Amino acid sequence: MLSAPAGFGKTTLVSAWRATAAGRAMPCAWVSLDAAESDPLRFWRYVIAALDMLQPDSGATALALLQSPQPPPIEAVLTLLLNALSTLPTDAVLVLDDYHLIDALPIHSALAFLLDHLPPQLHLILITRADPPLPLTRLRARRELTELRAADLSFTADEATTFLTEVMGLPLSMDDVAALETRTEGWIAGLQFAALAMRDRTDHASFIAAFTGSHRFIVDYLAEEVFVRQPQHIQAFLLQTSILDRLCGALCDAVLGLATKDQGPRTNVADAGDLAFVAGRSSFLDSYSQLILDQLERANLFLTALDDQRHWYRYHQLFAEVLRSRLTSGALAETVATLHGRASVWHEQQGLIVEAVQHALAAHDWGRAADVIEANGPGMALRGQVYTVLDWLNVLPDSLVRLRPALCIIHALTLMFTDQLDAAEARLQDAERCVQPVMLSDQAQGILGRVAVIRANLVRYFGDLPRGHLRAAGSGPAPRGRHDRARASQDRCGTELPGERRCDAGNGTAGSGSGCAGACLREPAGFPGQCDQPGPAPGAARPAAPGGCNLSRGHAAGTRRRAAAGPGRQPGLLLRLG
Repeated sequence: MLSAPAGFGKTTLVSAWRATAAGRAMPCAWVSLDAAESDPLRFWRYVIAALDMLQPDSGATALALLQSPQPPPIEAVLTLLLNALSTLPTDAVLVLDDYHLIDALPIHSALAFLLDHLPPQLHLILITRADPPLPLTRLRARRELTELRAADLSFTADEATTFLTEVMGLPLSMDDVAALETRTEGWIAGLQFAALAMRDRTDHASFIAAFTGSHRFIVDYLAEEVFVRQPQHIQAFLLQTSILDRLCGALCDAVLGLATKDQGPRTNVADAGDLAFVAGRSSFLDSYSQLILDQLERANLFLTALDDQRHWYRYHQLFAEVLRSRLTSGALAETVATLHGRASVWHEQQGLIVEAVQHALAAHDWGRAADVIEANGPGMALRGQVYTVLDWLNVLPDSLVRLRPALCIIHALTLMFTDQLDAAEARLQDAERCVQPVMLSDQAQGILGRVAVIRANLVRYFGDLPRGHLRAAGSGPAPRGRHDRARASQDRCGTELPGERRCDAGNGTAGSGSGCAGACLREPAGFPGQCDQPGPAPGAARPAAPGGCNLSRGHAAGTRRRAAAGPGRQPGLLLRLG
């Protein structure tokens, strides 16, 4: 495990090791993480796909199970994966870079399970800024943990001399190097920033004498020194593209407001305010931004290529943070929002929905974020990215969600999947209040039908099945509360819930309802997912998750609690993904 603050060369060290003879001899699966990978399904999909490269087809079964409508517990999926990897012919390594960005406890728990059962040929390298919540003490006691920390990664005086004079080519005296090494305490990023700032200076001694302060001061000071020495068009490019976690030529062109056709780029002077720049016309056919990215990479200006094709890049995290701070303090809020809005549009066009929503939220463009969530949220939630969608909805203003019945319904769905039943019911009522007398009949029926679908699941999956079943059959009044609302929704939508059918579990005939553990519900047209078979028989095991969704932490725990409540809890209604 490499655990140290930012800028200590953790990723660089592992990359350098991979370039050695020993590193090249060991197959390596490298996963670079970001905050979006805190979604358990997304995280394990990437990790399993990476491990599958070490041993072809070793992860095929695990991936299929993970993406199935009703996936088993993650420990069962990982057990299959570990069994397949146990036949690795040689030592191999899995690298998880930037693991500090993962904040989901289920991921930490599953990774601890993976660590406890790793085959001897497989090694894990964690690169992180903070110690993760893993059983590190137990691993130390077993002598199964090797740790590299800030003290191990800091440059010594000799290493600083080599870096500054040989790698960076600065004509510094031994006293200058010693002073700089002492003031940076061997912090590699500080030394690099200092070296870049001194490349075009001759008064090195004066610069070093003034180079004091905390790490934050050092970063701010050197970024200022490096930044202001760049040409104006490079400064504008750096600032405007600093909002991006990953960069490519086409994306940067979109954010800058450029149109790159045969006549070359057009300027974004009209809407860039104080960040406007003139790129000029040119006959080149490549993306203007791609040429700038190539130039920045050649100049060692804090840009890292993410692939061998030099298509995707990212800024050094510290440099990006300084640029963003400068952008937000020096530009109008409307200008920053415009940049995020352009990024959102581009990502949506490329099918990168997570990034599209994140940039729309960063722009405070609640309407656009709502549109993208309405179009993609149900499918994402039903495919297992429940917490991702729920987090988005929790950021949107409540007043906006209440006015959009589709958002209310999606929110209710994700709340149901996470065992927040009262909140889900409240959102269903919000959706019902959106139905107005002036609405078209089909529109109103569509809203009420979807409300009825989810409310029926709330009642039958989490509530009292016999009463829910009697209501579905039209036999007798329901108690007040959620049961009353389920009946009322059903009455408004017709004599049965949309697509509802009842069956005789004993002989398979429809209509009688005799012996059926629960009516099946088919969702209305246009709603992703449907059920096309009757519920499980009385006494059968409760399915792992409603809707076949890879349900998250809260729902699994709630299911276990309800299963322990005894035989009075009957299996409920299922939604099958379409």
